[in-house]
Amino acid sequence: MGSEQNFLNIIHRYEDAGYRALCITCDCPTPGWRERNLTNRFNIDNAAVGGNYPSGAEIDMERALGQLYPQEEPVWSWARLAELMSRTRLPWIAKGILTVEDATAAVQAGASAIAVSNHGGRQLDGVPSPIEVLPSIAMAVKGQAQIVLDSGIRRGSDVVKAVALGADVVMIGRLVAYGLSAAGERGVDQVLALLKGEIQTTLTLLGRGGIRDLDGSAVAWGAR
Repeated sequence: MGSEQNFLNIIHRYEDAGYRALCITCDCPTPGWRERNLTNRFNIDNAAVGGNYPSGAEIDMERALGQLYPQEEPVWSWARLAELMSRTRLPWIAKGILTVEDATAAVQAGASAIAVSNHGGRQLDGVPSPIEVLPSIAMAVKGQAQIVLDSGIRRGSDVVKAVALGADVVMIGRLVAYGLSAAGERGVDQVLALLKGEIQTTLTLLGRGGIRDLDGSAVAWGAR
């Protein structure tokens, strides 16, 4: 079974499960080179990812963690991705975007949202931080797609900066994971409460009445 059919099979399973949108990682045809994992001899149990594959299927970890693409297979073009995504009724987010060119291509391919992300710096060393490229990407696709900022959100003030520079939404996966590991559901609730308090305090100190009052003037780049 080819990688395209595997891809479509998984998408159709998400549709059947009631998902309302899909997030497609567009820039990682293979996992990053993670020396700490190699040093620690870290291996993921196949059962941890088995839920995304047909019952009884042989799971190849290169494919599972490499977005279903073996390293020797050519990377999909935007046109190829657009054709495949046209076969689902679900809106989709293009994640891993760090350039205006890719953001524009993703919108033309049908993406409803752009996730500006470098995956927490864990994939390719030396790429720019998402907050640096956010303003230019937001300007390029304004009105055509929602803008999501991923990576680097640690405090409510980071949320405020992201929104001021063009983000509609931020991702806080790592913070939630920390709260969950520390205290379960109560820990996640505490993380969200802390973020809310920090956002409110930052907005007050900026003299802004609410999140909708933010724009680029709230961030002084030279004072970072």
